[in-house]
Amino acid sequence: MIVIHVKVELSMLEIVKPIWENPVRKVFSFYFIMTLKSFLQYIQYEKRFSPHTVTAYKGDLEQFSSYLETTYQINEIHEVNHTFIRSWMVSLMESGITSRSINRKITTLKTYYKFLMKNGVV
Repeated sequence: MIVIHVKVELSMLEIVKPIWENPVRKVFSFYFIMTLKSFLQYIQYEKRFSPHTVTAYKGDLEQFSSYLETTYQINEIHEVNHTFIRSWMVSLMESGITSRSINRKITTLKTYYKFLMKNGVV
């Protein structure tokens, strides 16, 4: 039996660059983008999360931010409260997202907001 290990590495430019290039993502505030970039660097380099986890967290946070903008016209981090998060969870359940994926998204938000609190953003 032959086992092949593949090492996947993504630079921060590859992870963050699509945010700037996608015209749909222009609704994000500059402040959100900068805190997201800092958060992704934190989980990648200090917490040593896998590249796949970093990419998944980035997607979760973009999805949450997009939901807030389209549903509530909110694009600032400090305007979010638990009601908006619960609303997003309900919309995910209604759209058929698995409980495993929803739990990961909850973990993403929990980790992100702990990071923001630690850095005095919220």
